[in-house]
Parts: sequence; structure tokens; C-alpha cells
Amino acid sequence: MNSFALHLFRFLTPSESALLIALNLTTVVATICLGYFAAKIFFYMRLGRLERGWKLITGGAVCLCIAFLFLAFQHLFSVHSNLYFYLDAVGMTFSIGGIFLMVLGLRSHYYVWTRKINDRAPRPILVNERSDKEE
Repeated sequence: MNSFALHLFRFLTPSESALLIALNLTTVVATICLGYFAAKIFFYMRLGRLERGWKLITGGAVCLCIAFLFLAFQHLFSVHSNLYFYLDAVGMTFSIGGIFLMVLGLRSHYYVWTRKINDRAPRPILVNERSDKEE
């Protein structure tokens, strides 16, 4: 039992300040709330021109939530442990993936809105088009 405890304490960090623990817990709670509402929006958005963009954005938000959870849990372990490194690597990978999905979603929204604006703009009538229609 003592060897297990010593082995476990080798990976855990020394006692942290109460402020850091409170910030980590607040981050975890806020991240879970963000992920919950992003998932609800993901399943709510159906059909329409903006469906693809919203699905990408909410998928990116869920990826960011997963990343923040990994990055928050990495502080439970010592900086020199392998588990700290792996949690950091997984968290950063999910962060990059989430940001990439959100950028694709915003790009999709941009194209939908610019197409909408360009469709409303009056199209100039060219001289050749007018003469073709009159004949």
C-alpha cells in the first residue's frame, strides 16, 4: 500500500493554491455548460442555408470543450510526468481541430451571406444583352 501511495504521489503535483483549484473547477464547469449548449444547438439546427456552418461551428465548440477538459486535468499531475505531456498533447490537438472547424463554419456563413447580398444587388444591364432580347 505504501509503495502504491508513493508511486501515486510521484505523479501528483504538490498542493496548489486555493485560487488555482477554484479557477480549474470553474473552467471545468463552464466548459461542460458550453459543451452542453453547443451539443443542443448541433442537434437543433436542421435544414436551411446556415445548417452546414452552424454544425461546423458547434462541432468546433465541442472540440474546444474537450480540449479545455484535458488541459484542466493536466494540472493534477506533475509537469515532469508522462501523463502531463500526453494530456497536454491531446488537449492541444483537440484545440487545433476545434479552431479549424470553427473557421470552416464561419467561412461557410460568410459565403452564404455574401451570396445572399450579391443576389439582392441589381445586376447591370449590358448593351449586348438588351439588343439580344429586343430581336
